[in-house]
Amino acid sequence: MYKRARKTPGLGNEKNVTLAFGNLISIYARQGFRTHEAVRYLQRSGMWDDLAEYYRRRGVDSGQFRQIVEQKLIERRLVGKAA
Repeated sequence: MYKRARKTPGLGNEKNVTLAFGNLISIYARQGFRTHEAVRYLQRSGMWDDLAEYYRRRGVDSGQFRQIVEQKLIERRLVGKAA
């Protein structure tokens, strides 16, 4: 008999975390959020712990994370995904 093992929080869900992060960034860009506002809302989101751990494992510090958020907001506005 096969039984699926329950995933532990934060492990094995990297794809879901990155997809949710991208979707939230698109929404924030559409709403005209600035970088500090987007980061603040991400910190209050239910996915913050997983997102922070995802970037921590890749050696990204908080300053670099802010730059990533800023760049993604700009990209979405320029490419038109936030229109």
